Amino acid sequence: MPTILATVTVVLAFMPMAFVTGMMGSYMKPIPFNVPVAMVTSLFVAFIVTPWASYRLMKGEDHGWHSQPPEETKIYKAYKKVLGPLLESTGKRKVFMSIIIGVFLVTMTFRRCSG
Repeated sequence: MPTILATVTVVLAFMPMAFVTGMMGSYMKPIPFNVPVAMVTSLFVAFIVTPWASYRLMKGEDHGWHSQPPEETKIYKAYKKVLGPLLESTGKRKVFMSIIIGVFLVTMTFRRCSG
């Protein structure tokens, strides 16, 4: 219910922008259309695509839901292989966070090309 209410709230909050006229109206015209479409699509993904994908990806090898313990699935093994070292070692966590912050700072230097 909170997800639905949040989506409806955002959609309704952006609707009045559709009635802006004058010079700002042409700049704001796409916003009241794109935001509700994005929010409704996000709600669709949250309620339909994500549960479906998790059901499909978390199945065991013989395509049964409870066919094997989660620790033996391919997704769990890949997850543990990638995140295991980060969870066990403080140094690796710090290096990983430094890389993430570095990439973030580099992307902040990118300029939008106008042409």
